[in-house]
Amino acid sequence: MNSMQEFAVSSNGDRWFLERGVAGGQDFVLHQGNPSFGGHETRSSADTFLAQIPATAEREALLAVLEAARKPGVPCSPDDEKRDP
Repeated sequence: MNSMQEFAVSSNGDRWFLERGVAGGQDFVLHQGNPSFGGHETRSSADTFLAQIPATAEREALLAVLEAARKPGVPCSPDDEKRDP
């Protein structure tokens, strides 16, 4: 079963979600574009998203979510991980 966690929202309305446990346990990033600009969605593996150059605020937010998930006993709230570039 997969779960989806929002990890970033931009000032223009774009949103990024982490999909956990998709396709044999692999993590993916879903980007939803601003609805007023068509709301285009793109999906890529978390590894591909993290390899983007230049680094973005969304990349840093994803790294924070992934790091928090690795720490046992540390609660991770989606609201704590949202960042606005």
